[in-house]
Amino acid sequence: MKRFLLLCMSLILVFGIAAGCSSSENSSGNSDGNSESGDDVVTLNFFQFKVEIADQLAEMIKEFEAEHPNIKVKLETVGGGADYGAALKAKFASGEEPDIFNNGGFKELELWKEKLADLSEEPWVDHVLPIGKVPMTDEDGKLYGMPVNLEDTALSIIRIYLKRQESQSLQLPSMN
Repeated sequence: MKRFLLLCMSLILVFGIAAGCSSSENSSGNSDGNSESGDDVVTLNFFQFKVEIADQLAEMIKEFEAEHPNIKVKLETVGGGADYGAALKAKFASGEEPDIFNNGGFKELELWKEKLADLSEEPWVDHVLPIGKVPMTDEDGKLYGMPVNLEDTALSIIRIYLKRQESQSLQLPSMN
């Protein structure tokens, strides 16, 4: 399980790096715009709500940064009774948009979709269980997030959602 979590976090960080490196200024604003120097340090802001895995994430980030010295990851965990949704909205409203953040899917996908990238063509998508794609797949079948876990609560919500969709004779998003 730890190895799977490490793989998932590594993939999330890689995609965040790609997004961070695609702009001429990194998240911390310290890029001089000279992409040829190779010495620029990119800082990725990772905002997440899973307090129960914060220590493990911090360890994985240390390992990641050791392998990628030009990339720094700033982890901020909000949870344990705090309102993550309100905190995330405040981050975006203040201009401190995180590069990587949790999204619960379904209604949250609709709320944050304009801030998310279509990940449907990424090579790891073929390895995701179809049920894991449901919360982050829109009506056009595009995948807007990488599942990092499925909890019993999430599975129950997905089952209810699927039953409701079937009973209303609506087409479910493609899971292929």
